[in-house]
Amino acid sequence: EVSRERLHEMSSYLPLTTERDALVAQEHYRMISEAESNEFPEDRRFVVSEPEKPAWDNELLQADTVKKAREVLKRRKCAVFDVPMPILKKNNGAIETLHGQFRVVVQKCDLKRALPPVFFRIGLLVDSVNTDKMNGHIAAVIIREGEVASMLVASEPPSHNEWKRDADRIKAQYDTPWNHILYVSYIVRNILEAIAASDKEPNREVLGNVFGLPKKAADDADKGRKTKKDDDEENGDGDDDDDDKDLNRHEKIVEVYGIDGGFCLKNGPGYPDAKAFPFQATVKIGYDTFNGLSWGPNDFSLEKNDKIHVGVEAGGDRVKVSGKGNVLALQIEKPGETQDTQDFLVRVTGFDENRDVIVDGPRYKYPEEA
Repeated sequence: EVSRERLHEMSSYLPLTTERDALVAQEHYRMISEAESNEFPEDRRFVVSEPEKPAWDNELLQADTVKKAREVLKRRKCAVFDVPMPILKKNNGAIETLHGQFRVVVQKCDLKRALPPVFFRIGLLVDSVNTDKMNGHIAAVIIREGEVASMLVASEPPSHNEWKRDADRIKAQYDTPWNHILYVSYIVRNILEAIAASDKEPNREVLGNVFGLPKKAADDADKGRKTKKDDDEENGDGDDDDDDKDLNRHEKIVEVYGIDGGFCLKNGPGYPDAKAFPFQATVKIGYDTFNGLSWGPNDFSLEKNDKIHVGVEAGGDRVKVSGKGNVLALQIEKPGETQDTQDFLVRVTGFDENRDVIVDGPRYKYPEEA
């Protein structure tokens, strides 16, 4: 039993972030306590713009906000982001837009392992949210009473430990429930990537989280930007037509995010607009080392290692999966017209949880007629 008066004293019972399997640590407590204090400096508090629908865009962080937030994080001070969010609720056959808000607290630190953000919904720790782990940062997402909390409660099972898009209540009450859940679940990654993307020197510590930097981004950071010709040759596309540009540089077609023991691949916002169907998306998988992605047959092999499980959890009629060595290939068909026929999700698990998984890609290949 913990009283408010004894809270600070009892926080010493929390583990440190350096301890294995620590989810909420003393560092989280100190960071959140500072952020919630009445004396918290206003120059470390930022506001994200509200989108028209629950979908992230880097433009939601204004350039001045990005610059100031980057400097705060570089000084290893905690930064607070207040995030307004539209909630699309069904109302007698129509869609009503409600407005909610939640808070993100993040701080740069010297962690040697990747940790996911922690999620608190009206004081309850929701500890099984599918989200990314981050190297070098700790973060908390705090949802108080209001429209965002009500929407998330509708997606929770009786154990209240995760948010599920196929829960009966959220499907009955809200439009595009998956988009709502994703907006909250990946808000920390999106904020950090937006800050890193604005820097002339990409912050590999932020972007190189559990799924790593795409190879092209890492090459650009190390060697300077390559020419379009080099990109086209690398990706098997020698066409210089501006209308047929390499979609590796466009809006994400397939997104990758980390989970405990592996990663997931899902449809990105650019999936319906891919230049040809069916197309193939491939990723290379390995473990993180000082030299980057490393893999050998003794680590795992996708075609013969029964420890690695690959499952298509949504969109099985549009996505076929195959693997060889450390290369996973998705054969992806054209999406349908509705949201349910545009979503797909592939879960890959069974990796060594004592090592960070790196995913290089995806790379796209299109039929010759494209």
